[in-house]
Amino acid sequence: MRSVSSVPFPLLDQAIMRSDDRFPSIPIFPLPSPSWGQRWLCFSWLLLAGSWLSVPARAAPGPRLAEEKLVLRTIAGDLVLGLYPDVAPKHVAQLIRLVEAGIFDGTHFYRLHPGFVLQTSLASDRLVPLDPQQSACIQPLPAEFSELPHVRGALSMAHDDGQPNSAETSFSILLGDAPHLDRNYTIFGELLEGWDVIDEFLKVPSESYQPAMRLTIHSAFISRAPLSELQADRQTATSIAIPPGLLSSLQLSRSWDTLGAEAASPWLPVAIIGLLTVLLLNVVVCLTLWYASSIRLGLSLLLISTLVGYVVFIMLATPLGRREPWIGLGILVGLIAQFKLMSLFDRTERPR
Repeated sequence: MRSVSSVPFPLLDQAIMRSDDRFPSIPIFPLPSPSWGQRWLCFSWLLLAGSWLSVPARAAPGPRLAEEKLVLRTIAGDLVLGLYPDVAPKHVAQLIRLVEAGIFDGTHFYRLHPGFVLQTSLASDRLVPLDPQQSACIQPLPAEFSELPHVRGALSMAHDDGQPNSAETSFSILLGDAPHLDRNYTIFGELLEGWDVIDEFLKVPSESYQPAMRLTIHSAFISRAPLSELQADRQTATSIAIPPGLLSSLQLSRSWDTLGAEAASPWLPVAIIGLLTVLLLNVVVCLTLWYASSIRLGLSLLLISTLVGYVVFIMLATPLGRREPWIGLGILVGLIAQFKLMSLFDRTERPR
């Protein structure tokens, strides 16, 4: 290292020249010490940049909502639905016409799949049948697929499997994200208010995703009032009165299905073989009784046939008989019948 005294500038008087065998001498200039004002200005800019970077990206605006809102007045409260006239104009226009014609009054939610969909019934499944004028309003809707995702709260129009242009009146409220429905079903709106009502629906017991009681839509109407006004006037969620015997009957039905599956599934091959054996033995018995001279042989075959059938019956019915007394009684009666059949061996005459 060596100093350079030939530099004519005051700030360069203290410059240091660095050199080695590979590089030429390069002057290194000392920087002036920043003032406190400059330091504060730099610090302020760093704070501003950090706060700007920490602000999350603003979500993209959703589709434009129509002025008209669809309100469903149900047995548990009101659901307020927003409509997307720019995304599915034909669906929105027809739904408004159908609601104003009273077609959704008396329909119900027939499908309740937690985490997936809450689906309305067809208009034909109303409490009061459609009149001719109302029936004429219902026309199949052509699909209006879009890039909107099927996310929680979206309204998706139902159609027949493999027939995207068959949508009419049934639609679903998405209770969870369902990306497999994207670009296969028409999204025409979103649920604006009413998750508390859906929570009450979810308390109703169901069987195979069908509510055990009717979730009736008493009326449906179109409102052009501001959303804030609808929120203030909306009928909030009320508890659904579940009949006392509904849970017990549903549990009994489930137990029968479970027991039937437990009883039949493992023994199905045994039952088929046993019944075929009984059928074959019965044919042999009939031929023996009419064409053979020995009655004892026919009775023996008949006894064997009934014993095989009875053993198969016991194998299938025992799991149920442990829980259902009348099935156990049937097993006892069958056993008595077997003893009665064995008494036929005392007969000596040929049956006619």
